[in-house]
Amino acid sequence: MVDYLAEELQKMFKDHDYTSIIKLAHRELDQEMSNIDKKNYYFVLAKAHYSLGENKQAFENIKEVMEILKIHQLPRKEVFDAKIEYAKILRRISEKKQAMEIYFELLEFHESSLNDETRAVIHHNLANLHMEHGNFEESKKLFQIALSIDQIHKNEEGQAHTYSSLGGMHFYLGEYDEAIDYYFKSLNLSKQTKDILGEATVSLNLGSIYANQLNEELANEFLNKAEEVFKEINHEKGLHSILNTRARLYYSLKKYDQVITNLEYLETKKEVDITRAQISLISIFAEALIKEKQVFKARNIIKLGIDGIHRLTQGKFAEILPDYGKLKQKLSQVAVIQNKLDEALEILNELEEIGEEIKDKRSLIAIYHSKAQIYLKLDDHKQATVFAEQGRDLAVKYKDSAIVEILDLLFEIYFLQGDFRECVKVLKNISKYVQVKNKQRYSLILRTFYLLENIKLKTIKDEFSVLLSFSEIERSLYILQETLYNILNFSSTEKKEEMLEQMIVRIKKDTEEINSENEDEPPLEEVLKILFSDNRKLSDLSIAELLTQLDSIFFSIKYEYISEKHLQKIDWAEKLPEDFQPIIKQKQLILIELLEKQFNFKNMKFGNHLLEQKFNQMFTRMGVKIAKFQDKISKENLLILQYLASSIVTNTLYVIYLSDKDEAKGKNV
Repeated sequence: MVDYLAEELQKMFKDHDYTSIIKLAHRELDQEMSNIDKKNYYFVLAKAHYSLGENKQAFENIKEVMEILKIHQLPRKEVFDAKIEYAKILRRISEKKQAMEIYFELLEFHESSLNDETRAVIHHNLANLHMEHGNFEESKKLFQIALSIDQIHKNEEGQAHTYSSLGGMHFYLGEYDEAIDYYFKSLNLSKQTKDILGEATVSLNLGSIYANQLNEELANEFLNKAEEVFKEINHEKGLHSILNTRARLYYSLKKYDQVITNLEYLETKKEVDITRAQISLISIFAEALIKEKQVFKARNIIKLGIDGIHRLTQGKFAEILPDYGKLKQKLSQVAVIQNKLDEALEILNELEEIGEEIKDKRSLIAIYHSKAQIYLKLDDHKQATVFAEQGRDLAVKYKDSAIVEILDLLFEIYFLQGDFRECVKVLKNISKYVQVKNKQRYSLILRTFYLLENIKLKTIKDEFSVLLSFSEIERSLYILQETLYNILNFSSTEKKEEMLEQMIVRIKKDTEEINSENEDEPPLEEVLKILFSDNRKLSDLSIAELLTQLDSIFFSIKYEYISEKHLQKIDWAEKLPEDFQPIIKQKQLILIELLEKQFNFKNMKFGNHLLEQKFNQMFTRMGVKIAKFQDKISKENLLILQYLASSIVTNTLYVIYLSDKDEAKGKNV
């Protein structure tokens, strides 16, 4: 190799200009030259491709180097360097055993010929191999040897590399504080030595840690720094790693549009391009597309992933069954959204056969859950019940976290079948599995209330046969249905969507509260005190959130978790927008009246007309009070008020009736 070219290549390596190195080396290899010079250019190409993460090209070039070494006697230093580079690339392409053999050979047979710098590199690389085999103690020991050698010789570049690897090991072990400490040591040394690639790589790793901790601000700060460098040196693998890290972060934060933005490059891939590492990303991408209702794109990307798995495993997808199963499950979701229910069932039947064959009971839980949902959609309640109960039984047996979702589904199925005793059983089971504390039990009642409010109440007459003579109940249901119909015909799309989404938001909120295991939450009474006393907190709440607070207070009083004074003392009127005031005040009055009249099973049981009288009085009073607001608020808000007034009476009565009747019958449900 001509001296001036060697100097130019050295400068390019220092500047991390790997693309130019590759162009120059290929240009020179097109010329006539000796095998020794060819060896040098192939070695340069192997190192440049390795630095860019292009492992296949790196391996092809290092093989050429090793072939030339077989027929030419070269200085030991060059031989050692070539073998170390060969072992590094072998590790990258998962030939770890062969890589380890090369390092052991160098240490065992050439120990006396190795200089300290080379010995440190070998120990460092061996430490990486041991770490990947799970031998973490041995790995730490070897990293410390490499670090000690580099510290003696003040090799800051080598120290930075080792600190980075130690950070990686602690990151893998989930020891984030230790990992961050090592990464910052590496980052500071990389800055001192002006190793921009090392600095970018460590910044990427720090970004990944903060992404795992869902710290969006710090994650993006370090990912942005890494991205600048990777773009500058055309480091495609680094840029993809940044996109992937951001996608996983945004997926965890439920920012699905951002997930799609970061993973759109996968749409340009072909089946032959798909790697195993990309399969899980395709699954995340598909999930985000489904969440954003981009089902056609989701179907295409899922098909790409499934085809990629078939190619990678030559049809033996059992090797990576979890990934195959996830993609197939998502394909069944897409089929359901597109109303291709037969296709969805066909997919799930295939997965069920595989799950049975390999005895993967946990995957069967998800399959049974999905099949139950489809049969429910088909109005085949019998089959929906069969699969939901199979999923429940397996989830109970294997203590699977899906148990609560399956119980929720069973509640819906039993409700539609009019099997209300089973509904109550399900609610008790939910309480058992999410380990609800006393202060949270009111949320279960709330969630029942909202579920009932979301479902057509066509089967309510069967359970309320004892009350059918009460025309007020019929009237209440009629008003509720008519009001919902009117809401659907609102001229304001925004107001309509707000009302229709209101219940979904509230159910999700209650579910999150129930599933929370945070023992540091203040008692409900304390939360209410803060809310009542802080005007700013009230002004931050939407009408939906304020109504939810009222429901929480009512049911908490009903089940004796807080004092009745909390409902009596509310005076929010002057703190709210004018249109909110009558709605909040009216609902408060209705709730107070419900508590005062004490609707319960005893009133029904004795068959007297006390309940009818109370109900009639309440409805009359409500009608009068609603009429007073007719000229004070908008037509749409008047409809909302009517809706709230009728639904709170109907559904509260229903919940109280069920729970009190259960207690009166000996609690044998």
